[in-house]
Amino acid sequence: MKPSEIILNDKESIKAGAKEVLAAVQKLVSSGHGVLLQNNNSVLLLVRLGDGLVELHLYTLDKPITVAKSIKYFIQKIKASDLKAVYGTAPMDSPVVQMLNISGVKVEKSNLPNFQWMAKV
Repeated sequence: MKPSEIILNDKESIKAGAKEVLAAVQKLVSSGHGVLLQNNNSVLLLVRLGDGLVELHLYTLDKPITVAKSIKYFIQKIKASDLKAVYGTAPMDSPVVQMLNISGVKVEKSNLPNFQWMAKV
């Protein structure tokens, strides 16, 4: 499946207005401020915050076990990069944060405003 199809059909995108979400993602990617990674029917958007810091957004149509496998893939890619820390807006008790913790990522309260959590790379 194409990343655009995943983003348009992701349940969180639909809640936020899927076409608007896709347009924002396309603008970020085309401007160089965002990068998309895909594994299975999961897409991870990395938005540059500056100096090795990125904001993460996950869009998925996968079942939880496949999402967990994709998260492990995304973790490997991020660890192989020059990033210093990643940030997210999902609540600390969200399934995605729980999957990160299970995968061995130390998730902690964000040191930046507007973000719920962070993880050092």
